[in-house]
Amino acid sequence: MSKKSEEDWTLSGKLAKTRAAKGGRELTAAEIENVKAQHDEIATAQKALDDYLAKAEAKRREQEIEEIKAEIEKVKAQHDEIVAAQKTLDDYLAKAEAEKREQEIEEIKEKAEVECYQNIVFAFSDLLAAHAPLIGDCSMLPYPKKTILYAIEWVMAHYATMREATINGTLREKYDEIMPTLSYLLTVLARDWHEIDPDDKDAIAELGRFDSFPDWALPLKLKYINDEKASHEAFDATFKVLKDRVGAMRVNPSDPDFGSRNKLFTKARADAARARLKEIWSRSNVGIDTAAGRKKTSK
Repeated sequence: MSKKSEEDWTLSGKLAKTRAAKGGRELTAAEIENVKAQHDEIATAQKALDDYLAKAEAKRREQEIEEIKAEIEKVKAQHDEIVAAQKTLDDYLAKAEAEKREQEIEEIKEKAEVECYQNIVFAFSDLLAAHAPLIGDCSMLPYPKKTILYAIEWVMAHYATMREATINGTLREKYDEIMPTLSYLLTVLARDWHEIDPDDKDAIAELGRFDSFPDWALPLKLKYINDEKASHEAFDATFKVLKDRVGAMRVNPSDPDFGSRNKLFTKARADAARARLKEIWSRSNVGIDTAAGRKKTSK
């Protein structure tokens, strides 16, 4: 500690120092008053300095408190922003998850629908592969005629949609190859299969042994084979499928995939369906006349 810092600044200390400076004699009243005046000035100045420093310290502390408060408000604001951002993210993820689940449900439903109509078509194909009568009895069909017509048209419309939705050239070729077979199935079903009158059932059953109409069966051909009626039946099925599919696709027109949502029929499934039908026709020796849309039988 310095000597100056050890100096006694009290009044008694100042009087003793002054007396020592004057050889230890007693101070006069005037000298004592002078020392007292100096002491009071120093005390006043010291008090002013202490007050200033105390005020400055209080102001500094107040500023620090305000800065701390501002920092706290800033942190709170950042926290609120984080909370809001987290909520936005949570809402987005929840919405995305809900849309994903909805899409998965739609895909499952669509896959089941596709397989349902394919199975109906395959059931008719299997029947036709086993025996393709000149006039078919609808009571022998695995499903009602209208149901099968609708299924064939639905599968054709589905494949057409899938063909337009893909840029895969190989897959497009597979759809192009399978469409004539489906068209043939539609033509045969609409033209050759009918509700047979009870009186005609025996004759129709006998006709099933022939590959062409014998003379005795020509009246049956005139009675049941009606190209115009067959065209109307096929058109009705086409119209109903078109109406139903357009209605289904308009459920959510804001969907970015609107109009091309059928992504389930992969190349592997196209190959499998084509192979199945090809196997059916090869077993029955039935080909496809794509120009005339008629069946050809081996002789």
